[in-house]
Amino acid sequence: MKKILLLCGIFALGFFVHALVFPDLFSRTPNLESDKAKLLGDKTTASNEPIKSLTIVTFKNNSFHPSKVWIKKGYYIGIRNDDENSQMWLISTEKTLTTPRGYAFGEQQRAILPNDGTYEVFNKNAPEASLVIAVGE
Repeated sequence: MKKILLLCGIFALGFFVHALVFPDLFSRTPNLESDKAKLLGDKTTASNEPIKSLTIVTFKNNSFHPSKVWIKKGYYIGIRNDDENSQMWLISTEKTLTTPRGYAFGEQQRAILPNDGTYEVFNKNAPEASLVIAVGE
């Protein structure tokens, strides 16, 4: 009986020491919006206006809108499928812009382009559609 009580005491002590090291363990009200923003990279200013560090390009009707964009080096580019009838399967010389599969309606490929240059993106399912991304200071 003493061994069982000792084992339970050691377990409880370890549990509470772990809770002190990782305090969010006992959080009863998680802030899911904050966690979502951290994961997606969304940033807002004090007035809740989005920071212009994310440029969104949409794919619809077998074309990109806009078809040419300029972004600052180190900023996000997002390419979202707004076509309900076809998938968006991106192919590019820049590895971070290539998708591993076809993306359905509403899915988005997001990447940071850290180097200056011009990148072309094509859709495997609509070869006539092309996007030109210019990256600079």
